[in-house]
Amino acid sequence: MRKTVLIIIFFMLSMQIYSQEKIGLVLGGGAARGLAHIGVLKAIEEFHIPVDVVGGTSMGAIIGGLWSSGFTAAEIESIFLSSEMMNWFTETSIKEKLPIYYSINSYQTLIDLNVENNKLIMPEGTFDDKIINFGLYAFFAEIDNAINGDFRKLWKPFLCTATDINMDRPMIIVKGRLENSIRASMSLPVIFKPAKINGRALFDGGMVDNIPAHAVKDSLGADFIISVDVANNRRTSEKRHFNLMDVTFTLIDLLTANTSKDTLEPMGYYVRPEVGNYNGYEFNKVQELIDLGYKAMKEAAPKILEKLKRTEDYPSYRKDLIDNFIVFEGRIIGEIEIKTQNALTKNTILNAIEMKPGSIFSYDKLRTGFYRLYAMGIFSSITPEITYDKNNKTLKIIINAEAINYNIISIGAFTDSKAGINIYAKYEKNNIFNYGGMFNVYGFAGNFIKGASLNLFFPSLGHTNTIAGIYSNYHIYKYFGVWTNTFDYHYNFHTTILFGNNYGAKSVFSLFWGSRYKKIAEDDLLKTSFGLYYVENTLNSVGENKSGIRRSFMLGINVPVHSFVFNEISTYSDIFSLNNFQQSYFKGTGNFLNSIKVYDKLNVSLFSSAGLITQMYKNQIFNTGVSVDYPMMRPTFEFKYLFDRALTGRYFVSAGMSERFYVNDNIFIRNETEAYAFMNQMKNDFSPSFIAGTRLSLGISTILGLFEMGGGYFKSRTDTLDRSFFTYSIYLGNPIEKFDILDTY
Repeated sequence: MRKTVLIIIFFMLSMQIYSQEKIGLVLGGGAARGLAHIGVLKAIEEFHIPVDVVGGTSMGAIIGGLWSSGFTAAEIESIFLSSEMMNWFTETSIKEKLPIYYSINSYQTLIDLNVENNKLIMPEGTFDDKIINFGLYAFFAEIDNAINGDFRKLWKPFLCTATDINMDRPMIIVKGRLENSIRASMSLPVIFKPAKINGRALFDGGMVDNIPAHAVKDSLGADFIISVDVANNRRTSEKRHFNLMDVTFTLIDLLTANTSKDTLEPMGYYVRPEVGNYNGYEFNKVQELIDLGYKAMKEAAPKILEKLKRTEDYPSYRKDLIDNFIVFEGRIIGEIEIKTQNALTKNTILNAIEMKPGSIFSYDKLRTGFYRLYAMGIFSSITPEITYDKNNKTLKIIINAEAINYNIISIGAFTDSKAGINIYAKYEKNNIFNYGGMFNVYGFAGNFIKGASLNLFFPSLGHTNTIAGIYSNYHIYKYFGVWTNTFDYHYNFHTTILFGNNYGAKSVFSLFWGSRYKKIAEDDLLKTSFGLYYVENTLNSVGENKSGIRRSFMLGINVPVHSFVFNEISTYSDIFSLNNFQQSYFKGTGNFLNSIKVYDKLNVSLFSSAGLITQMYKNQIFNTGVSVDYPMMRPTFEFKYLFDRALTGRYFVSAGMSERFYVNDNIFIRNETEAYAFMNQMKNDFSPSFIAGTRLSLGISTILGLFEMGGGYFKSRTDTLDRSFFTYSIYLGNPIEKFDILDTY
């Protein structure tokens, strides 16, 4: 009798458990608004709301995929509040790894175009996806290794949706690699290039089904669905700011196929965080959006629990609940396989990631190495595959690297109240001989500058830190006088060879050898130089509010030929015999800038420069042609396109300070104060021994480059005369500045 009762009780309990509703959580797409899902998950865990299966689209796929993979809501919140996550939609982390040799003798450009087989390659998306792709891989690599392609084996069975643009229908993804599937689900048109899975180009799932409740019901068997809607509110045009980003995301919102509340509510429960008025690009409001999601689910929790009649306890560590889950970090690497074009490129990759068989695996090293490789402009895509060998208890790493096979054409321009209109273009080819070399040619045309530049650089001879480069410039500058309205043409032609050592990514110390021809007004000079060159730069742009330094110097022996006639020089050795080193001299120039980020709105920079020319032996007399080579200075912004022979001297030194106050991301106010001292000028018509002044300017970042307008007051002093004068300038375009001094030596 007792046995019969127990069987009946067991049967009834089994039926009750079996009859429990399977609860699905569906997280909709909404770009930055989708960050509210993190707050929703925090409330679900806090109030013990049960969830059996999860589905998501776009941002909902990322956050839902992380949670289904065993990340806690607190861990997901920490991820999205991190500085690395803030860089997902920029290339800042990659640009910071840009080797300094790519910046030597280079100029900023405004437009970059890719050309392959004489055809222009249009970009497939507004934003680069390199950082996002690696971020997704780092999140899901260990999980993918455990589940072997089946999303039903996750801590919470999961699916995401994407849009097959060719078939105009949703693709429900429950198998494959998580990072690829989620990347496809978030491929916002215009913003990102489409993801490819099994040869199919896939876009954001929200284009056909932004809240895939029916997919979760049909594919994962959910009976009761909690739908979270973070779509926009379809704002009126009066409330909209028509900047480029707003228009782009507004178009995306219009392309999104939203599911109505009337459709979703009967399937379970509908949650709508108050995020509809936020822009899709406002990823800087992470905490604010998370809090709104938490508030919405907290208010809904009592009603949901009343409907479900059960709760769920969420363990703090859930990944261990996934069969075969293994942590990669800190494990020994057994094998590294590089799949790319040739052995030279393979060694470049191994050097960049700083890991080899027998090393301890580190995601940070892998990430840093990938960013270095991307920064070099050699590879269009780098994809890792990591698996765990149970027998050897080691990791196997496969790196698939696709080299860039296109050339780059870039255009830059600027206009200035003193320099007029100037346009320049660049042709660039990277990865010369599949060896990481870089070749580019600039062409200049305008009121201020005409000419060309050619650069050929090999960063890593023999896969060591040794570097070599050849730089040639032929420039004609039209400089307006400081004290008069007259102008001079300055001719400058040089070829310089560098051979030295690359220290990290941000500094180069090398020997240099070169020839240079200069002509200013009636004076000219041909010289050969050799000596030491050093350049260091930890700032991508002076305009950014970041801490860092820029410094460079050149010191060498110069062997001149003045008042020469070309047909009298039959061989290069004649230069040395003509001069017999009697007119040789030492020359040194140097620049220094220290940028200090005081806080988000304020940057203070300290800067200085110096130059000298001195004899090689006692009582040496210089020919007047050497004056063409005297170090040149241009105080502050207004003097960038001004020049006067009076502003040269055998010795000069300067120091100054600049403060930038950032009104917002695009507008700043700048003050500069500088002082310059000169000694032993060659020209005596008006040779100031001292110049000091200050200026105030307003700068605005525009789609055409930097717009800056300002004015200043300067005071100069000579032995017999003091002068005061006001200056002004209006500028628009790419700042034609170079942090190195190769072109001015």
